Amino acid sequence: MKKWLALLLKIAVSAALIWYLISNIDVDAAKNRIAQVDLMLLLLATGILLFQIVIGGLRWIAVLKAIRVPLGFWETFRLFYIGIFFNQALPGGTGGDAMRVYMVYKAGLGLRGALNGVILERVATVLALVILVLVTQPFFLSNLDAASRAWVVPSIAVVSIGAFSGVALICVLDRLP
Repeated sequence: MKKWLALLLKIAVSAALIWYLISNIDVDAAKNRIAQVDLMLLLLATGILLFQIVIGGLRWIAVLKAIRVPLGFWETFRLFYIGIFFNQALPGGTGGDAMRVYMVYKAGLGLRGALNGVILERVATVLALVILVLVTQPFFLSNLDAASRAWVVPSIAVVSIGAFSGVALICVLDRLP
C-alpha cells in the first residue's frame, strides 16, 4: 500500500510541475524560436555535448582505476550520465556529484572510494579547464584592451598556480605526517 501511495504522490507532483510549466509557456513564441534554429548548429552543439559526456566518463573511469575502485565501464558511464542529469535538474552544481557518490556507495564499493573517485574526477576536470585556459589564452588576449589585460593575465597565473599546487598537495597528502 505504501509503495502505491508513494508512486501516486510522485505522479501527482510530476503532473503538477508539468502543468505549471506548460501553462506559463508562450506557445507562439516557442514555435517562432524553434523555427529560427539553425539545424546544423543544433546538431553540432548536440555532438559536442555528447562528446563532453564521453570524455567526462572516460576521465572518471581513469580516476576510479587509479584509486582501485572496481566499477565496470558501462556502469561508470551510466552513473556519470545520471550525475549529469542531477547536476542540471537540481540547484547548485553538486547534486549530481552527491548522487554519484551515493550510487557508487550503494553499489557496495565503500564510501571512501566513492568520495575519492568523485572528488578526484572534479579536481581533474578543474585541472583540464586550467590547462585549456592556459593554451587558449594567447588567442583571446589580443581581443582585450590594455586595462583588462593588466588584471586578466595575473589572475589566470594565480588561479593556474593555485590549481596545480592544489593537485600537487592532494598527491602528497597521504605521505604528510
